[in-house]
Amino acid sequence: MKHGQITVFIILAIVLLVVAGSMLFLVRSAAEKNAATEAKKSKGTAFETEPIENYIMGCLDRVSKDAIEKLYSQGGYIYSSQGGTLLDHTPQSRGADFAEYSGNNVNYLIYPPRLAFGSGYRENSQAPKYPWEFFPHKPLQGSQSPDLITESTEGFFGISNLPPLDEKDSPHSFRNQLESYVRNNIAKECALDIFSEHGTDITTGNPVANVTITDTAVVFSLSWPAHIENGQTAESANLERFTKMQDIRLRKIHSFMQGIISNDIENISYDISSPANSEDLFSISVIRDFSGKDDLVIATDSKSRIDGKPLDFVFGRKNRMPALHYIVSSSQTIARCQTVTENFLTGGKSLKAPDPDEDIFTEASYRVQTVIPYNGPFPYAVPESAPPNFRPKFRISASDGNLEDYQDVEILVSGDCP
Repeated sequence: MKHGQITVFIILAIVLLVVAGSMLFLVRSAAEKNAATEAKKSKGTAFETEPIENYIMGCLDRVSKDAIEKLYSQGGYIYSSQGGTLLDHTPQSRGADFAEYSGNNVNYLIYPPRLAFGSGYRENSQAPKYPWEFFPHKPLQGSQSPDLITESTEGFFGISNLPPLDEKDSPHSFRNQLESYVRNNIAKECALDIFSEHGTDITTGNPVANVTITDTAVVFSLSWPAHIENGQTAESANLERFTKMQDIRLRKIHSFMQGIISNDIENISYDISSPANSEDLFSISVIRDFSGKDDLVIATDSKSRIDGKPLDFVFGRKNRMPALHYIVSSSQTIARCQTVTENFLTGGKSLKAPDPDEDIFTEASYRVQTVIPYNGPFPYAVPESAPPNFRPKFRISASDGNLEDYQDVEILVSGDCP
């Protein structure tokens, strides 16, 4: 091969290498440019959705706190007008079903007993056989003999209206009420149209809330589909699931409330405001005679706080009548011209009437009046002219100033004037 031909081949090889290198550089540059563009696009999308996600999380935080505060301040009730599950009270039911306190309609969770009509040692919700005819005496070991008795303070002294905690089948459980409130208020709280001012349109679906209640927290899980579009770049993204945990001991406060309410309606000697009932940083206070003779009970959980403030669970307690101790000597004989006195009727024993609402009784709380003859005086002097087998009747009552329990004592007139 001639020397000139070799030179030509060398030049061609160099040209090919230059062309190949240039092509490789162009391809690599294009790939890097595309990758940078995609990375920028991806970064831009994340940057646009993060403020929206944070905004919705803030809404969920506020709505979940509001739900808990309403549940606590209204006696475990959230009304339908607020987004809850329970019908609103009418103004006419004030004092019967709720009391107003700090701008809230607080529900009664303790009501007087009703619809019990037993006799003897069986429970009865109406005077004079309330809470049972021979209160506080009860037979030993099931005996019906009044000679074999003991004293008991346990019985039927009220009805609990506390909703269940998290039973899914109960429409008004704490769990269902919280879920309903979040579901009905999240869209009102989140004004997502503010993002349209910055060229971002957000379309949302129907929110679904789920609440999980533990011993130490309430977890709000929100499924709320949100489609986000950037009108300037035509970019889009989707958000759906949001979770917020509030450090509130709802399960424990519910268990605590169940305990004190059960004790209060089952044992007339139980003092709901006693310091002995405070446990695990729960404490009880009572505003007595807040509405008439009805009380407000406040259970403070110093370990559960919203915005640094301890939560108070507030509920109403309807006034219940005292229970007059049975007067054993209820059938006596007296002669004409003698006087029936309180001491004669009671056999010299002091009158007693414990009160389920811890109302304080004095001598003025008790009264004795003549029933037969009608509106007769008391003490009652049996007239010399009393007919044969005349049986005057007297009513001994104990009142808390509003409700009273009583017992009628009948006396047989037998014998002439001394």
